[in-house]
Amino acid sequence: MAGEFQRLVAEAEASWIFSSATLSIDGDFSHFARRLGFEDARELLVSSPYDYRRNTLLYVPQEVPVPGRTAEGFTKAVLEAALPVASAAGGRAFFLFTSYRALDEAREMLGDDPAWKERFVAQGAGRPRSLLLEEFRSRKDCILLGTRSFWQGVDVRGNDLILVVIDRLPFEAPGNPVYRARQQAVRARGGDPFNEISLPEAVLALKQGVGRLVRGESDKGVVMICDQRLLARGYGRRFLASLPPMPLTRDPGEALRFMTRVAGEPRREAA
Repeated sequence: MAGEFQRLVAEAEASWIFSSATLSIDGDFSHFARRLGFEDARELLVSSPYDYRRNTLLYVPQEVPVPGRTAEGFTKAVLEAALPVASAAGGRAFFLFTSYRALDEAREMLGDDPAWKERFVAQGAGRPRSLLLEEFRSRKDCILLGTRSFWQGVDVRGNDLILVVIDRLPFEAPGNPVYRARQQAVRARGGDPFNEISLPEAVLALKQGVGRLVRGESDKGVVMICDQRLLARGYGRRFLASLPPMPLTRDPGEALRFMTRVAGEPRREAA
């Protein structure tokens, strides 16, 4: 990819500017620059204008087990931890999953739950993303279940969205053939595929998912990440250092109190 892109750069008589909230990892642009073959690009990291410390809370529930190779039992634990917070939010929540299997399990469980069976919309069955978002915005009291396509490029401002739940750290599935080929190329030159590919790309994907919550200066809410590895593994520090400066709690009572306060604020239109 880097060689082909650098050929395009060399042929174009133009300046190239790349701007995004999800280009850096812990303030470092080297992963992005390396993928595109840049060695001497000028970099600028601009701080966010949003008051994350006051307006948001990062909640990592203790009762959800460390995810294993299968979703069996894990998705149920995620819902058991997340639904009380979603109730306090009055819906208005994105539940973002890293696999269709987990999403399908959640869809089935919510469909059997009297409190939620009429209050959720789910990706799938060929429904366009735009229609799901339109339904979510118009109903104002439901949960949206989505996979990777809802982790980025989705903008719900105001307090129509005040809770984002993420089931797992978004590491790429090891069976992806393109991903495996990239890993093999890194190994062939003596590199470390986990630290050069898996970890940085999962960090960037998590930043995108978390970024669904705060889309304007007045936006508030809770980000709930149901993966113990965020705090229990050494690499979790890379994820945390790359996220906005949100206060962290493991206390469900604190999460519920914060969510109740945010949900009780008057409805406001998107800025």
